[in-house]
Amino acid sequence: MTLNPQPLATTLAISFIWRKAYVLTALEYRKAGNRKGKRLALHNSFAEKMNSRELLGPAPF
Repeated sequence: MTLNPQPLATTLAISFIWRKAYVLTALEYRKAGNRKGKRLALHNSFAEKMNSRELLGPAPF
């Protein structure tokens, strides 16, 4: 993983796929014992979750 922020997805379907990929990547880092990589992958997953809720999803009102 790089330290540069990853671009966010532009559709809900792509956001879901990227979130799943980030979580799987975090699991691989966890198995390898790479804490920093795991943390970055989980952060990217959280950013996608917020992206899908706040920016891509239906209006909250």
